[in-house]
Amino acid sequence: MAGKTIGKYVDEIYTLKSVDLKAANAEVSRLKKIISKKNDEMEAKFKKSDLDGAIGKIGKLKIEPVEKFQVDDYDIFNAWVKKNDAFDCYEKKLSQKGITDRMVDRKGNPTKKLLPGLKIFETIKYSITKA
Repeated sequence: MAGKTIGKYVDEIYTLKSVDLKAANAEVSRLKKIISKKNDEMEAKFKKSDLDGAIGKIGKLKIEPVEKFQVDDYDIFNAWVKKNDAFDCYEKKLSQKGITDRMVDRKGNPTKKLLPGLKIFETIKYSITKA
């Protein structure tokens, strides 16, 4: 202990943390890939069935359709965004809340009328909880 400098301890601790974090990140990445693959396999089975949920020994699955917005024509949508100063409709993806908030009539009542340049596609929202 007498021969080590504080700098040496700092370097050793930093190295150990780096190795530990690299290993943890690698394991998290590996597990995410496995979960993604299993989700894809499960979704394929559900598409062939008429179920709206399932129960395992330790988990419960509930499925509900979810509508999400997708740009159908970027030129039209971008022109509308610029004209209406509606840049809150953008993130790295479309802002579902920003678009929903703007889908209102002149009185501010919600409407199903799509914003210019958009279309709706349906996806599935999975919720797995303890049974």
